[in-house]
Amino acid sequence: LLLNRLMTIKYNTAPGNERSPVENEQSGSQTSPPPPMGVNRVPDTPPPPYEEAVHPLMDPAVVQVEPPPAHPVPHDPLPRVINPDHPYSPPPPIEEQPEEEDEMSLELCFPVNDLCKLDEMINRPRWVIPVLPRGELENLLNASIKLAKVGLDEENSECVRFYKDGLTLSANKILTDDAVQNWKPDIHRAIKSNCEKLVELIVLKLHQDNMHLLDLLGILLNQNSRFHQFNSSKTSDVFLNFNQGQPPDDLPTELLFATPVDNRMPKGWLVDLINKFGQLGGFDRLLARFEERSTLTVSVIAALLKPFAGCYEMITTPIFNKYLVPVMRITQSFMLSMSDNELKVETKAEMKNDQISSIMNSMRKLSRKLPEAELDTFDVEGLKMDIILRLLKISSFNGKMNALIEINKVIQAASSHHLSGDVIPADKLALWIRDNDV
Repeated sequence: LLLNRLMTIKYNTAPGNERSPVENEQSGSQTSPPPPMGVNRVPDTPPPPYEEAVHPLMDPAVVQVEPPPAHPVPHDPLPRVINPDHPYSPPPPIEEQPEEEDEMSLELCFPVNDLCKLDEMINRPRWVIPVLPRGELENLLNASIKLAKVGLDEENSECVRFYKDGLTLSANKILTDDAVQNWKPDIHRAIKSNCEKLVELIVLKLHQDNMHLLDLLGILLNQNSRFHQFNSSKTSDVFLNFNQGQPPDDLPTELLFATPVDNRMPKGWLVDLINKFGQLGGFDRLLARFEERSTLTVSVIAALLKPFAGCYEMITTPIFNKYLVPVMRITQSFMLSMSDNELKVETKAEMKNDQISSIMNSMRKLSRKLPEAELDTFDVEGLKMDIILRLLKISSFNGKMNALIEINKVIQAASSHHLSGDVIPADKLALWIRDNDV
């Protein structure tokens, strides 16, 4: 209606279309009578083009009214970026994220609430470790395993904190505390289940030299820990038909990484943990890590040898010869090839000296299971005395004192009435002290 009104006004004022002259009242001019109401005026000529129609109150030289588009723009309530070459083309469809990626991101989330609750329970005056199925410790272990499989655990600060604090404290309490003997059988069974998950996590991280996890492996496989001592009479879940030192005939060969040694105290749960470690490829990863000699250090060697020195008796002979004998060769070669400067750097701190002693003790225990063909190859006590002598000559004051302490231990062992095959005889030790002016 407004447009028609504008066009009518423009038409009536156009040249040649004026109405009959209207006489001003003051001039006495006469005007033609207006058309009757309700009658539409039909123009004699067509209306002007749209470009000439302007608002009657505005200057047509300033204001220009653009014609409507031939194709109206569809209303879009959301601002979107569209193709400038086709201003009225429909917006591109929104790409939906696949549900699989959302599910994967949820699976890789670390349960921070469970970690906070675990920390709170550990730090209570009467501490509690939630070891039952679907408890906080199991949830955290499962989440850590999922992250470790895709290599994202070290990027998660909460997961790293779990390795360092929550997991370390929990494992030490449930495996070494005196309260072990007061727990019910279902609690012990739940602890074993959590230990198997911890073994899986350690195998995944074995090549990364995570010292917190390697220390926990030493506790897990230590047959003298409180947990294994209390459950020493338990039968292995793998060797349920174990009888007189022989595994079942139908047992697959790949499961024979460890077997019970004593029928009266089979320590079956420890045997299961060693077999779990082997079934997950732990022994293969162990040997592969030692074969990377360029990155070996005293700390790494000490942490990797200690767990198996605590359970060497249960490891089967084929597995020992295939994996641990080469590991011992590499260790011996590493220790002999260290220069004086490297040895001095490694033994600068008192902790490092303890690690050298740990390596020697682990080698001494492992040598008891060496086959006869390898006995002449390994001189563990000779290697130990050679390291002690070098420490006396090149090390700092603390290093010299630690070396003298080791000599004192050797003297006490040689003076004992219960000599074992890996102890230096007293006469040979006295000759060594005299020849080297110790």
